[in-house]
Amino acid sequence: MDEFFQRLREIQKKERSLSGLSPVGDDFYHKVFRYLDSLMEKIGNNQLSLDSYLLLRDAQRIVAEICERREHKITNSAVMNVQRSYQLFVEQKEELLPQSPLNSTPEEIELYAELFRS
Repeated sequence: MDEFFQRLREIQKKERSLSGLSPVGDDFYHKVFRYLDSLMEKIGNNQLSLDSYLLLRDAQRIVAEICERREHKITNSAVMNVQRSYQLFVEQKEELLPQSPLNSTPEEIELYAELFRS
């Protein structure tokens, strides 16, 4: 297993155990894309490599779980904050945008803002 794959496993474990978002860094999704792209390239260069196929499959599964868990946490946070802001500031709902969850990436901050405004 390579170093980035091990990092993905660590993030997966943290996402499972923490109620909030685990720290992944602002460029997490870009790194994941590059990593998966490099695995696809390895397979393209050596179509008989079972190890490369298995590594890609496992990495895709782990990344999908990480993304699903993070999206779920962000969505729950947005829903709870909308309910709170609606109850407290009915007339000011459009102007308020509570802080996005701690350890959000730029893409996740955008998702949170869109969910909150909807």
